[in-house]
Amino acid sequence: MENGYNYRISKNVCRFLDGEGEALNVEETKI
Repeated sequence: MENGYNYRISKNVCRFLDGEGEALNVEETKI
């Protein structure tokens, strides 16, 4: 499941860079 974790981090980083992903980042991490 390490692959899935890496994929999640990549997605979070991309959204975080967007700026609007701050809220989504926290929500996705909570899930």
